[in-house]
Amino acid sequence: MQKAPVALFCYNRPDHLRITLRALSENVGAKDTPLYVFCDGPKTPEDHHSVSVVRQLVMDFHDAFARVERIDHENNIGLARSIIQGVTHVLKQHETVIVFEDDLRSHPNSLAYFNSCLEAFHYNMGVFSISGYSFPQSLFALPANYPYDAYWSARMQCWGWATWRDRWNKASFDIPEYDAFMADPYAISAYKFWIGQDSFGTLERCMRHHLDVWACRWVYAHFKNHALCLCPKRSYIDNIGLDGSGSNCAPEDRRRNTLEWEQPKTLRLPIHAAVDMEIHKAFQAVFNPTR
Repeated sequence: MQKAPVALFCYNRPDHLRITLRALSENVGAKDTPLYVFCDGPKTPEDHHSVSVVRQLVMDFHDAFARVERIDHENNIGLARSIIQGVTHVLKQHETVIVFEDDLRSHPNSLAYFNSCLEAFHYNMGVFSISGYSFPQSLFALPANYPYDAYWSARMQCWGWATWRDRWNKASFDIPEYDAFMADPYAISAYKFWIGQDSFGTLERCMRHHLDVWACRWVYAHFKNHALCLCPKRSYIDNIGLDGSGSNCAPEDRRRNTLEWEQPKTLRLPIHAAVDMEIHKAFQAVFNPTR
């Protein structure tokens, strides 16, 4: 398979973006990877300078990738529209995409990991996404005898992820059946069990109040299609935006990752897509420790 392109979304944080771009540029395979960078427009006159700095910074890395295409929005369209439209734009030209935001520092083997997993599960329609992020071991530990380098989750992780065109096209981000879903207590109960009470609350607020969030709707697409997300045993991503600078993340050091570890020479992937219930309970306990 050809190297999957990276879609990178940014706005007005040049210091974070510089770290993100530098780490991506140092990835194995970066020179063979197309990079699409979507730059949102300023919200206020005060944002013009930082937005301009961000756009110039992108072009400073034009030699680090197979090619760099920068897509600028004249006006501010918000994170949700930017990501939904941007991913759709890239997938009209490519079968796969790797998605980053401007506050994600990546392990040098992240692109290799994403490409290996995209190839391995290319024909498995029960797999909707590949996550590069996993919780630090202080929050979440796999069983001691777990034999693989990745695990399955019913809940998609959005801090560095990848998907395929045919999976992305199954999502309806306006969720036309939302009222019917909310009227079905069995569906709600299943969602809370497999995805989480907190995610259900985010989805409810998003749909009722038109919040500028997108990931809960992509998570819902996984649930609706009985699809899974593959997550790595050791995280390939550190979210440097957990310093309070992001629009949807409060300061939270406990979900930060150190990336000083060596990837195994051969990834041991769980080929059969099924959730391990022991792992599921530990995964959900990160979001709801009293569960």
